Amino acid sequence: MYIHSRDVLAKAVVVMAAFGHHVKEAKVTEAKINEAREHYRAAAARASLLYFIMNDLNKIHPMYQFSLKAFSVVFQKAVLKAEPDEDLKQRVSNLIDSITSSVFQYTTRGLFECDKLTYIAQLAFQILLMNTEINPADLDFLLRYPVQPGVMSPVDFLSNHSWGGVKSLCSMEEFRNLDRDIEGSAKRWKKFVESECPEKEKFPQEWKNKSSLQRLCMMRALRPDRMTYAVRDFVEEKLGSKYVIGRALDFAASFEESGPATPMCFILSPGVDPLKDVEKHGKRLGFTFDNKNLHNVSLGQGQEVIAEQALDLAARNGHWVILQKCVSRTSFPVKLVKDIELSLVTSLG
Repeated sequence: MYIHSRDVLAKAVVVMAAFGHHVKEAKVTEAKINEAREHYRAAAARASLLYFIMNDLNKIHPMYQFSLKAFSVVFQKAVLKAEPDEDLKQRVSNLIDSITSSVFQYTTRGLFECDKLTYIAQLAFQILLMNTEINPADLDFLLRYPVQPGVMSPVDFLSNHSWGGVKSLCSMEEFRNLDRDIEGSAKRWKKFVESECPEKEKFPQEWKNKSSLQRLCMMRALRPDRMTYAVRDFVEEKLGSKYVIGRALDFAASFEESGPATPMCFILSPGVDPLKDVEKHGKRLGFTFDNKNLHNVSLGQGQEVIAEQALDLAARNGHWVILQKCVSRTSFPVKLVKDIELSLVTSLG
């Protein structure tokens, strides 16, 4: 009995020693993982910022609804597309660029043209705020534009409202004496303010050395009619030209992001018809009306049954179905919605 107990104790000591060794290894591994994770935190933070900016777009228009699931797909594809690099710092930079560009393209594709600059400006401002590259007080002025009331403009090239903006700006340390400089050098400032494209010109005297955002604040007061162009130039300077250059819809690229469970939805404005693009790309892939594997149904009275039959056939045989005028009626047919959902599940096997 004594010998047996001694053997058990000896084995226990060995087990405890091995356990202690594994614990030490686990701690070392955990420390390495945490260290590696910290290197990629900047990319994760950028992705998080982009998602919440995108998610807030419904405040502009209720149609702008983006799911976290869809965003995750865009994020994962962006990570795969990012240029590899042996230098970790450059690799993280490549990830940030790829994620930002991919989310930007995905989001703007679903926005009306009139809302794109608002989104792009918000994108630039929030990224710069996160990187502490701009002063929050300057951005607050630009967005809220507080105007000092009851003031009279002493110069003929600025309205009382604009002068109220200038006086409000002067309350901030970085813009102290701006009003005096405009009055004292009225001729120089008049030439700047009345130029055709002041956002392309240099500000008079030392004011040209202010930051890009600070110059934007002054432009907000002096030439509010040029703010659209000034903001566009600001975004181009901070993020790059690819964020401001207009792009036609690339149907092939959009198609690559779709799938059996991710249909393509077109929100059309008057005079726009993507049917030709669909037919052209379908023909390239072998989907045509002649081959009877491309179906086009314009929803209306009595068309729900035809649409249901087309969806059922497409789900079983891998066809394409185009449903037009989906929201032209007061309510989209509930049964048809269920059929679409069922077809998506069926097509995925």
